[in-house]
Amino acid sequence: MKILPIISPTQLDTWTDCRLKWRWANPSGYVPLKRRFDFELGIGVHKALATYYEAMMSGARCDPVFVFTRWADKEIRELDEASLDYEDNLKNAVDARTLGIAMLEGYAKTYEHEPFRVLAVEKTITRNLPGTDWDVEGRIDAIISQPFQSSFGDREHIYVLEHKTYTSLDLEHLERDHQFVAEVWLTEILGFGHVDGVLYNGLRKQVPSPRVKNPLFERQYVNINR
Repeated sequence: MKILPIISPTQLDTWTDCRLKWRWANPSGYVPLKRRFDFELGIGVHKALATYYEAMMSGARCDPVFVFTRWADKEIRELDEASLDYEDNLKNAVDARTLGIAMLEGYAKTYEHEPFRVLAVEKTITRNLPGTDWDVEGRIDAIISQPFQSSFGDREHIYVLEHKTYTSLDLEHLERDHQFVAEVWLTEILGFGHVDGVLYNGLRKQVPSPRVKNPLFERQYVNINR
């Protein structure tokens, strides 16, 4: 069996959780027959935010809700009506559509005026791991430039913007997430200068209501040292 000479942060997570699952998914190439609901929702939210920030790069405006709704409607149309669990799948898809719209409506209002400049969106980067035949590959949601003032004058921080949808958030885990380290290391080769870390951009999977007390959005700067 040939082991592919490419490794990603997701593969590292799978290896840590279950080595048998890693072997099935990576060298063997097996894929699950049915995706998880939250993974499907994350795909749609990522597509909407990618279009949102890509438009922002050129000074234009884009409604992420429209992008997400178009994606969700296409997913619903492509459901297999002959499937025995079609009714359950349809309900899950409609619920996901409602939830995603609510999340992105709130996001667009909250972050209508961003404090940073968008440098790049949706970059797949491959970099050789020094001293090995292996390449590290990762997909970057966005790269941003954050201005700040110091005693040396106005400067800029470069960060990877990482979109995540979540139900609950462990802030301590962010400091230990090797995906962030890999993303910073990969982004260094793009020529934007020193990359300071990752801006975790979290969207809670929750429809707003007076009963919801936890924040619907969470941003955390995670600085990565050498």
